[in-house]
Amino acid sequence: MLMKRVVFVIQAENRADLLARIVLLFHRLHLEIHAFSMVRPRGSETLRLKVTIETAPDRARRIEAHLYKVVEVRSVRIA
Repeated sequence: MLMKRVVFVIQAENRADLLARIVLLFHRLHLEIHAFSMVRPRGSETLRLKVTIETAPDRARRIEAHLYKVVEVRSVRIA
C-alpha cells in the first residue's frame, strides 16, 4: 500500500472541545498526526485547522467523511 503525506484543511466553529474531538478521531482511526496547526482569524467565530498525516490516498477520502461527522466542522478540503 502506497503511503502519501496528506494535509486536511478544516474549517470549524470555535468551540471549547473541538481540538479534543479532532485529535480523538485520528486516535480512534489509529493515525499518527505529523503536523497540526490552528488559526482563528481576528473577529471570526471560525477556526482553520491543518492536520498532516501519512496514509493511502483512498483512505484519505474516508477520513474526510469521518471529519464531517464532527459536529462543529463546516468544511474539509484535502490539500
